[in-house]
Amino acid sequence: MRYTRTQILRMKTLSLIIALLLSAFGFSQSLIVEVPVQAVDLPYGIGRGMVYNALDSSLVKGNFIDSNVFVVNFEAIEDANYYIKLTAPGFVDTIIPFVAKPPVMRFDPVVLSADVLLDEINVVYEKPVFERTMNGLSVNVKGTTLEQLNTLFDILKASPRLSSPDNESIEIIGRGSPLILIDRQPIISNDELQAIPASEVDKIEIITNPSAKYRAQGSGNGVIEVYTNDFSLQGYRAHVRANGGINMQKKYRSGLNVGLNLKKNKLSVNGNLGLSYWQSYNFGNSNFATLDSTLHSNSEYVNEGQGLWRHYTLKAGYDIREDQKLSIGIGGHGSSRDNSSTNQREYYSQSVLTTNQIGASTSTNRWLNNRAFMNYTWDIDTLGSSFEANLNYTRRNSYSDNEFQTNFVDNQSQTEETYNALATSRDRPNIVELRLNYEHYIDSNFFLEFGADVSALFNEKRFNRYIPQNGVWVEDPIFTNSYSYQEQIAGLFAQASKKWGKFGAQIGLRGEYTQLDGFSQSLNQQFMDSSYLLPFPNAGVMYEPGEKLAITAYYSSGIDRPSFSNYDPFVRILDSLNVQFGNPFLRPSYNHTIGLEFDIMYAYNVSFSYSRYDDIASTLTFVDPNTFVTSSTPWNARLNETYSVSLSAPIKLKWLNGWNSFWLDYNTYLFTEIFQRETFDNITLGFSSYLTFSLPYNFKLMNRFFLNKWGGDVSTNNVITNWGLRLTKEFDKPDINIFVEVNQLFPAQNRTESVNGNYLSFSQNQWQFTEFRLGIFFKFGRLTANTSIKESESGQSGRL
Repeated sequence: MRYTRTQILRMKTLSLIIALLLSAFGFSQSLIVEVPVQAVDLPYGIGRGMVYNALDSSLVKGNFIDSNVFVVNFEAIEDANYYIKLTAPGFVDTIIPFVAKPPVMRFDPVVLSADVLLDEINVVYEKPVFERTMNGLSVNVKGTTLEQLNTLFDILKASPRLSSPDNESIEIIGRGSPLILIDRQPIISNDELQAIPASEVDKIEIITNPSAKYRAQGSGNGVIEVYTNDFSLQGYRAHVRANGGINMQKKYRSGLNVGLNLKKNKLSVNGNLGLSYWQSYNFGNSNFATLDSTLHSNSEYVNEGQGLWRHYTLKAGYDIREDQKLSIGIGGHGSSRDNSSTNQREYYSQSVLTTNQIGASTSTNRWLNNRAFMNYTWDIDTLGSSFEANLNYTRRNSYSDNEFQTNFVDNQSQTEETYNALATSRDRPNIVELRLNYEHYIDSNFFLEFGADVSALFNEKRFNRYIPQNGVWVEDPIFTNSYSYQEQIAGLFAQASKKWGKFGAQIGLRGEYTQLDGFSQSLNQQFMDSSYLLPFPNAGVMYEPGEKLAITAYYSSGIDRPSFSNYDPFVRILDSLNVQFGNPFLRPSYNHTIGLEFDIMYAYNVSFSYSRYDDIASTLTFVDPNTFVTSSTPWNARLNETYSVSLSAPIKLKWLNGWNSFWLDYNTYLFTEIFQRETFDNITLGFSSYLTFSLPYNFKLMNRFFLNKWGGDVSTNNVITNWGLRLTKEFDKPDINIFVEVNQLFPAQNRTESVNGNYLSFSQNQWQFTEFRLGIFFKFGRLTANTSIKESESGQSGRL
């Protein structure tokens, strides 16, 4: 029997309709597909993926490639054929056919191939600088204007929820000093933040609700995770950065940084060298009076200095298999500082001038942190389960020499006395840490986390004092001190996180055992021998009533252990009128925080929190009215309570993007009777704005403005501002940025009022001045995509 062409066409059409109807009435399930995407400078918000039905190539669903991951959720028929099409400007379209296997399919990473050599094209794009996450805030540095700043410290100051009260330390607003990790290694000193160039930083995580895997020391105040650059594509990439400037006091600042990233097959190597030189000048005055007004004094000082920062890193990664990677690295941060100062002070007793003091001092400080690490990761299954082992070692070498000369003139007897001395300090702590962490995903909405860590700190500290005899410095054994200190901490933790539709929750518990041991060679006695075991719970719940609103409530706890130098009871005479000694009975401070956060469109954030710090470490300071000698020692106050509110709002326009933040804290400090002080209250606040204007001809204008009013358990400060502008010209070929900037347009003077044991003090000083700076940032390299793409070991995907 023969059929006409029309009949054949009708039969084919009918067959296709029947097939489509059978597919339509097949059993469909919700399927989540996740595809990691690897590419250099992948355009943010432009790259996208589309899921098609393989039967008729009809579009099923699509989504953007966000943070180098394509994720899509759609209704799929089990065992049906589909394919994904990944597209991005400057890259070849990538097709990934697959057979649907609900509920979750996670594919191996896909490397996008450039349609031409990557060093011959330039894709213009803007990454979002700040992105909200469930536990805090993610700050993207690579590919944003933050990469053009000078140091990691500058990036942190420009980030929401962070502030720097003294231009030396970093704090999370309303929480205090956080735990700061660089590539999973905790920092020893904030000086390290000044040494790392901004161009070496990939991204930063500001975690206000940390999980139990983080150690309790500092994490109760939050955690800052800093990740330096990694490398995924074959070839090499290098950068050179140089800058120099001068301020209105004719003090210079300059820096040079070079970096190189290499990848050959399974081996990648990243290296960086940095050097910067600076000069400083500051001046100020102060006065204090005892509470009974029997004694008061006035003083002035001028200080000049210069210093050199040094920084190096060398990291290597090797892909043992597609699911296992070993990384090793070494690095170091160092500084040398030289300062000279002059001061003069007048002392009054019953409003009568009794003594004049004129002094001068010179100091030299040197330190170097050397680090080494080894990290092993194993991706266990396609759901995301993984195991990680991390071993860190840090050795810090630091020493300081302080020579001072002080002349006292007794106005009543008209006699003069000279007091000269040299004080030296040597400090060599060694820190070893091992961390094990296992994450097990039961499904895409439920995972468990377990782990353990152990750390040991060994330190030898020596303090020498010398007096002049016949033109030679001779050691004074009475005021020479040395001690050894050991601190061992072992921790276990467990964390569970679960999502039910619009609700999510996490709960965790961490336990830490601490052993402390300290021995004073100078006193020939053990001044510290204690141990304790403490639990640190945390919990959080999240509710998403709609796509544009998320509400999070959380609780966290932590501890603040005193530094080892605070335990040493040996008396240290800093100069003729200042004496310090440690307190071997100093207790750690246990803290609790509860918070409530509202996220609107996952961008705007309003946050409320309450924090309580028991047994906070304060300073017990008294002035002897007869000898004018000030003695101070660390001591535990009763508690500190902080009520905090903050608002963070991004700005995202075609020609303008950035972030604005406002915060306000109300602080209450309660003291024990030994302090002889009433309850102390203060209000601290701040506003920060970081905006980048896109101008014609590839110019960008960066505006940075900070305002804050700071305070603490003994002091309050005035409102100070910091305003800076940077104009950058971007060139495509070669890839060069040239910038000129002006900082501290209106330099602020800092005024502080302090309340101590038996006296009040007021000080005023200035250390920042208007500065002009010029710099260049040059990137070059030759990268190629990996042309060999293997079939997924899970058997879930084939690739073309």
